[in-house]
Amino acid sequence: MINQPVEDTEVTLTATFTANESVMNEQVEKISDINTISVPFTVTVKGTGKPAPTEAELKAILNQYYKITDLVYYGTTTVIDPKPAPVTFSSPRYTRIEDENGENVFNNKEITVTSDNDAVKINGYKANVDVFQPQDTTVNLTVSFTREGVTVSRVFPITIKKLTQEDLDKEVGMMDYAKAHYFDGIKGNNVSADKITENLHPFQEMYFDADGNAVWVYNISDVTDAGICADGYFDDPWEMEGAGYNKFRSSNNAVIQHENLVVIRPETPTEITITSWLSGERYGKYASSHPGNEALQKLYKQEVSVTVTVQPDSKVAEQLQTAIDHAQTLLDSVTEGTGAGQYPEGTRDKLQTAITEAKALLKREDAAETEIEQKVTEITALISTIQDSQNETEALVTVKINQEAGKGMDVSKMTVKAHTAFKLWLFQTGRL
Repeated sequence: MINQPVEDTEVTLTATFTANESVMNEQVEKISDINTISVPFTVTVKGTGKPAPTEAELKAILNQYYKITDLVYYGTTTVIDPKPAPVTFSSPRYTRIEDENGENVFNNKEITVTSDNDAVKINGYKANVDVFQPQDTTVNLTVSFTREGVTVSRVFPITIKKLTQEDLDKEVGMMDYAKAHYFDGIKGNNVSADKITENLHPFQEMYFDADGNAVWVYNISDVTDAGICADGYFDDPWEMEGAGYNKFRSSNNAVIQHENLVVIRPETPTEITITSWLSGERYGKYASSHPGNEALQKLYKQEVSVTVTVQPDSKVAEQLQTAIDHAQTLLDSVTEGTGAGQYPEGTRDKLQTAITEAKALLKREDAAETEIEQKVTEITALISTIQDSQNETEALVTVKINQEAGKGMDVSKMTVKAHTAFKLWLFQTGRL
């Protein structure tokens, strides 16, 4: 790295050459047997021709382009309220700050941010605030700007308000709700834990909205960092990879997979237990540093589980296709009108609409089994209703009973209604 001086400056560089131990056979020779060679050479670093900036100039730049309003709640673009300070916040990525002409204002490593109190710890662009202070505490953040050996700074005071028991109780209340309604957070399209037919859905976070309603978050971009989250079992990624899970553990990975909770339908109903650790995002992380605080311990890695029953594939898609076929057979036979054996006006449209909707449902890859079951019920009911709406007509039929080769038979004649004859035909031809 070169720090360009104001004037041309000669600099002596030294290149040192030694033997490469990794390619040597120590049985034959050692590094100590070979001389080290050093070669000095001189280079001239061209000067800028410009004098170093003054403190006043740098101070004006810092004051104009790095302001307390650049501090935002972590993971958002919302400016923080420094009184009280948030649990976490971010300083700006100063190398992306531009002036009115779109030029970068600061170069890499020109800005540093420090805290005068461990209550606020700086980690890169992220600041972690320990809100467990014995009283309201003011922490000074010092932003230093160094260019060409000249350093200026400005101070941003941040006030940490003493945490109240009410604040803790609110988060404990969220934790209690998340533990009691864990299944609600992962159920996906399933209705009940004892009838799992669709994939479960792991959540990112649960929080209460302004009206006190629970909100389950599934997209990382929607996370507020102010709710209850599924915490990790492992800090070491190698351990996590070996275990095959980190936040959502299944008692049988062959039926419900770890982490993504994808369901593989078994041949028989199978009970599976899903387990997680839940932590409060605002205060749970302070549990280890405040072991005597009982409320905090309730907010850190609380184990929660639910046992679900995964149902075998019930072939509902085949059932719906059968219902569609029956509806199509009926549609092909329907003539609208007021005559005997005909159907009320609009009957064909009702059947065609039901068939079209059912076929579209079958093509949908994300169609829930409950949707398909409902459609089977609807079409079956529609067929029955339409059959009952047929204008009555009667027919005299001959029924032969106990017919055997070389023997007599019982013959009877009866009068039947048209829809009864239609059902009999469906049965005899294997369509019903």
